[in-house]
Amino acid sequence: MNYLKTFLGKEEGEEVIYLCRPHWFIFLKQIFMFVVIFALPVVLYFFAQAQWSEFISQNSNDVIEVALFLVASIYLLLMLTTFYNAWLSYYLDVWLVTNKRVVNFQTEGFFSRKLLATNLANIQDAKSEMHGFWASLFHFGTVNVQTAGSEQNLTFQAVGQPEKIVAFINDLAQKARGNRKEI
Repeated sequence: MNYLKTFLGKEEGEEVIYLCRPHWFIFLKQIFMFVVIFALPVVLYFFAQAQWSEFISQNSNDVIEVALFLVASIYLLLMLTTFYNAWLSYYLDVWLVTNKRVVNFQTEGFFSRKLLATNLANIQDAKSEMHGFWASLFHFGTVNVQTAGSEQNLTFQAVGQPEKIVAFINDLAQKARGNRKEI
């Protein structure tokens, strides 16, 4: 992960201390949904072959076969594009804790990325939430970072070990506020 050592918007003297991504279970759920949606036309094809094989063999012509092939190709292309977008969102959504800030990189579609950041000294509180059976079983949840002033609050959704991240951020924020008071 050397590429994150020189991330876009990095300040002078800033070093990445902690990096986290969405929990792997979130992507696994998306993969399962894609497999189900991808298998649906295959199941329908075999069902149609079994139910209407006589009708299909009597009324088959090249135009219908080409049209079905075109529809199947478009469906496959849309499925692969949607899957690629889900993978990009999973892989490129990154939350960084540096020695100066908490940074959130979010992808929004193929060509849009959003960077949210707040200084450690401006963090008032960080809290974690875990809801549901799967989150409790695989230990992932949401981290909410509350900031002071007009800065936007940060939310890390579906990250692993949220309590550990909260303790880490609160400790760094406490130290940053202490250093600011001493100056």
